[in-house]
Amino acid sequence: MKTSKTAAAKPFPANEPTTTATNRGPWTRAQNILTVAAYFRLAADKAAGPLPRGEQAARMRELSAAIAHCGPARGKPDMKMQNVSAILAALGRPELICAGFKPLANVQKDRNAADFDAALWAAIEAAAAARDAVASMRGEQ
Repeated sequence: MKTSKTAAAKPFPANEPTTTATNRGPWTRAQNILTVAAYFRLAADKAAGPLPRGEQAARMRELSAAIAHCGPARGKPDMKMQNVSAILAALGRPELICAGFKPLANVQKDRNAADFDAALWAAIEAAAAARDAVASMRGEQ
């Protein structure tokens, strides 16, 4: 006789979830921030030189674990990173796009659309501005 096991749903953290176009559940603000931070850290490390074999995969596993720790999330972090690339392209910042994360063609670029991930967009704009400020302090262009 078969018995069905139903997994208990984990509650979302207290931080406000962002809206999404999918039905798998929202990403929280913390999950977006983790993803954007990992994206820019990976982009900077790749710009400095090739990563050791397996390094990117290891980092993606660490990111997946960190995201899971913040609550249930839909999709894979690498797809979310491709959304980051698409938003950077929409912002006119192709120099910040991380190699290996081709922008997704179907990402919602209209900030006013109800299904747009506004928190992700805001995190990317803040990270890009922070990168620009650090470069300016260092005298970089």
